[in-house]
Amino acid sequence: MKRSIAFLESCGIVGSQLLMLLRSKPALFFQQEQALRDLISRVLDMGFSVDSRMLVHAVHAVSGLSGETFSRKFEVFRSFGFSMDECMDMFRRAPGILRISEDKLKLKIDFFLNDAKLDSHKQLGCTVLNHMGMRQVKGDLVGCVIC
Repeated sequence: MKRSIAFLESCGIVGSQLLMLLRSKPALFFQQEQALRDLISRVLDMGFSVDSRMLVHAVHAVSGLSGETFSRKFEVFRSFGFSMDECMDMFRRAPGILRISEDKLKLKIDFFLNDAKLDSHKQLGCTVLNHMGMRQVKGDLVGCVIC
C-alpha cells in the first residue's frame, strides 16, 4: 500500500485527492504496482496531465471500466453525432461522465439535445451533463434536479 501511495503522490495525486481515492476505490491501493502504473499510463494517454487536478477524477472513472465498457459508453455519445475528439474532450472536462450508466447517459444526452434544444457545441462545453440528476416516472422524464 505504501508503494501505491508513493506512486500516486509522484503523479500529483496528493492529500484530499488521495483520500478520495482511498475511500471510493480502496482496491487501487492493493493491486499490483504494474497494474496501477498501467492505469495511470492509460489515463495519461487519454490527454490528462500529472499537473491537472482532473487526473484523480479520470483515474477514479477509468479504474473500474474494462476497455469494452469504455468503448460502449463512448459509442453512446457517438450515436448522438459526437466525434471521437468531442467525446475525448468531454471526458477530459468531466471524467465523471463515464461513471454514469449507459441508459442514464442516453437519457441525459437525449434530454439536453432534443428537449432542452442545446446544440452539441454548447453541450460539449458544459459539464451540466455530469451534475444533473433526472427523475423518471413510468418512463417519462418529469424533471431535473441539481445534485
